[in-house]
Amino acid sequence: MRTGAAGAMAIALLAAAGCAPPAVQVSHTIPAGLPLPAEVTAVAAGTFEVRSNAPADLAEMMQRRLGAKLPSLRLDGAGAAPGRAAPGQVARVGGRIEADLRDVRGVRTVRRAEASGQLVSVSLPSLVRRIDMRVDFVVWHGRRRCGAVEVRRSYDSAADPRVRGVLGLDRGDEPDRVPAPAVIAGEMLDECIRVLLRTVEPLRVTATVHLRPAAGAEAREAMRLIERGRYGEAMEHFRAALAKSPGSAALHFDLAAAAEAAGKLDTALEEYRAAAAAAPGGNDAVAAECADRVRRVIAKLRPPVQ
Repeated sequence: MRTGAAGAMAIALLAAAGCAPPAVQVSHTIPAGLPLPAEVTAVAAGTFEVRSNAPADLAEMMQRRLGAKLPSLRLDGAGAAPGRAAPGQVARVGGRIEADLRDVRGVRTVRRAEASGQLVSVSLPSLVRRIDMRVDFVVWHGRRRCGAVEVRRSYDSAADPRVRGVLGLDRGDEPDRVPAPAVIAGEMLDECIRVLLRTVEPLRVTATVHLRPAAGAEAREAMRLIERGRYGEAMEHFRAALAKSPGSAALHFDLAAAAEAAGKLDTALEEYRAAAAAAPGGNDAVAAECADRVRRVIAKLRPPVQ
């Protein structure tokens, strides 16, 4: 099911193996930068207008590359291939491609040593190839325009490691090493497509949180509730246990995990930090890592007010 706001959802309590502690699998979904309608389950490649002086069929290249990448899109509760989805469930991506190819050719004079040790001047051809590309993706669902994504990329063969060498010590204008325009354009289109996919696909952050069972009736009851997926109730029992053992790093950590599973991110962040502070020496790498994950999720879900 697609949700307008992305929170934390506990998927399951993972079964413990042997004496290993139980673990909770948590998942956070960050809404896409360009969210699609809830009924959309697949995205297909549409048509593109091309304005280019590059010797390549950019429209055909774009459609082929998009067609290969779009079925892997993970939409909320979706993921059907365009050919299997109902027409009303398919959005289409089209738009415009602009590409400007500039080849600067010339002759370069270099000094070479002959077998005799004498230096002679030799004239060699040179080539510097530059391409500026702009792709305006437009996403449509039926006749409804869902939004647009503009991507710009630039290429300069003089800065290409394939031309300059891995260490950047070779000539940057060696014609034989400069990739063909179609190769460069294809790579640039792939970069643009990756930006599009990151924009329309929700970001998922998942983690397996291994709990730290503590002694006491309240803590045991909290664990039983967690096994049943009743994370909110488990939080109350962890709080009751903490009232008796306020310095327990394990109880702070398990309360944080239950809170994260319940989608209570502010509480989870506070308790993960408390668990780290309560650890010997105030250093708990796992709790600190969990706190940082929750902090980053909160920052994504609540962007700063401009």
